[in-house]
Amino acid sequence: AGTAEGLGVRRRVSEEEALRVRRLVAPGRLVRGGHIDGVEDKAVIRSPGVVLNVRVPPDAPVWGDVTYLHLAAGKAHEKYNITERPVRAWMRECVVTVSELSVSQAPLYIHCKFGKDRTGIIVALMLALLGVPHDIIALEFMETKTGYIKRENIEKVLNDLPSSIAEARKKFKGTNWANLERFFGSPSQ
Repeated sequence: AGTAEGLGVRRRVSEEEALRVRRLVAPGRLVRGGHIDGVEDKAVIRSPGVVLNVRVPPDAPVWGDVTYLHLAAGKAHEKYNITERPVRAWMRECVVTVSELSVSQAPLYIHCKFGKDRTGIIVALMLALLGVPHDIIALEFMETKTGYIKRENIEKVLNDLPSSIAEARKKFKGTNWANLERFFGSPSQ
């Protein structure tokens, strides 16, 4: 099994931790999943205002009131190695692009083919840059339901990020941090 529990990760998120994460990322604002080919009712994927596709090919626009973004990671590089310049450039492009979205466009649905590798990396990165603790990000990543996943993959990305949010953010020049925080932040902010 590819889930956290199936791989022996039995840690539970405390209510205090859950509240802290909800203050950083409002429930339902950031949704990840697999491709949307054949999805007719956008409610199935939480009615996104923006769909960010990080795979090849681009999505065929189906819903007129949705913004479609295509920032494919490509296949030439191993997506978990953020020390590679092309991978870092792709990640930076994703973060900067999302930081320019309007709150009125939420939620954001990020996908690749299965919603675990490329998508999981971008979601983990967004969560880390918003201040979500790395162990909670790893738990979220491990809850992927499709295919086999390895905890080492997400840990590789998280370990390559500076532990200080301020230091990590320096690697993403051009990002509108205030807007990114507004986009994902709790409605009570």
